[in-house]
Amino acid sequence: MEKKEFLKTKGFYLITFLLILFILQPLNLSGQEGVPEKTSKTIEIKNNLISLDVKGVDLSEVLKEIEKGTGVRITIVGKELIGKKLTKSFKNLDIEKALRSILGEDYVFVFLKDLKKKDKYILKEVKVGVLGSKPSKVRMITKEIAYGKGKEEVGLLSMKDLRRGPESFSNDAEGNLYICDTVNRRIQIFSPDGTHLYEIPLKEGMEANDIAIDKSGHIYIYDIQGKLYQYDKKGNFLTMIDVDSERWRSRRHIHIVGNDIYIRSGDQEDILIGRIVEGLLVAPKGEELSLPQKGIYGFSGNRYLVNLTRWERGGIEIINTRGDIVKSIELPMKGIVSISFLQEDKKGNFYIQTERTDNENLFLEVQKFDSDGNYLTTVLIPESDYSGVWGIKLLSLDENGTIYQVVTEKERAQINIFQ
Repeated sequence: MEKKEFLKTKGFYLITFLLILFILQPLNLSGQEGVPEKTSKTIEIKNNLISLDVKGVDLSEVLKEIEKGTGVRITIVGKELIGKKLTKSFKNLDIEKALRSILGEDYVFVFLKDLKKKDKYILKEVKVGVLGSKPSKVRMITKEIAYGKGKEEVGLLSMKDLRRGPESFSNDAEGNLYICDTVNRRIQIFSPDGTHLYEIPLKEGMEANDIAIDKSGHIYIYDIQGKLYQYDKKGNFLTMIDVDSERWRSRRHIHIVGNDIYIRSGDQEDILIGRIVEGLLVAPKGEELSLPQKGIYGFSGNRYLVNLTRWERGGIEIINTRGDIVKSIELPMKGIVSISFLQEDKKGNFYIQTERTDNENLFLEVQKFDSDGNYLTTVLIPESDYSGVWGIKLLSLDENGTIYQVVTEKERAQINIFQ
């Protein structure tokens, strides 16, 4: 073979060899030279302390092992976290600190009071995943309540096509929670940490369908038979007035702004049903019974009117005391199915309750805005089983921004307080 032909043949095989090497080269997604990043996983849980050394491991896999080793329920919400890789290392952290280190800002913790230690709370459940654009970390206190007639229980009536239980609840300025135990014809009062305080038995023939508490601690109980009752903070009956239920087509819950007691109508009108004069409940008269305006009153005197484009967005209009719309807010939320105004806090921030679905789960959330209507954060409310028991409202809010929830689940009721 001539030298020229030999070089051509050698060059051909060299090029072919290089091409084969290139094709067989492992695919590198990291953008770096060489082989892909290797994964490693070491998770140790001893004496309730967690040591972790993982590299490129699925987040869900790590959380499952922590859940199994600690007994803390961990739920991933949101498909965006499926397959997310975790690289993290630490030693001997308690469960709360460990999860904070792993999850960053992407979680909601649910705490349960330690019955053995008065001021201690135990981490019970963790929701992982951002449901709002700026999720807020909150402490949730939970107390389970058995069904029955006992001291700390609430009644549940179950028939073929009917389940009836507590129909409403509210809170006072001190954070105590008042539950309408409608079936047992009484009011059950619990402290801010979920401890049962006392009960208020109701007059014969009276039903507790809704409730509100004023700043003095006086209790107002609405009976759909057309009565509004007033009790003092110790549970002593004070007075009663008649309420004309023909003034609305459908109603929401009652609430108090200053010395005025309103029922929210299904048409987003605040209908005046009572006034507080020198500490006593009186019926409104004359011009006080004039046609209500659209929007629900906040403590500031502003009114809030919400609107809904189902599955796409919610909207909020802020109307000042002169009747001018001072702010109109659009809240784009894919899958939104309901929106309502909760209340203002003492700083003037206001809170909007929303429900949305992704066709698999229903998410209950609270969107928080400042007094100028600027979005601040989203409070995530863990999902609950409502078991078909009707209630007049889902959430209540106090002037500090603490959120209260009473859920009537299949086996028991539950108080949730989001601090």
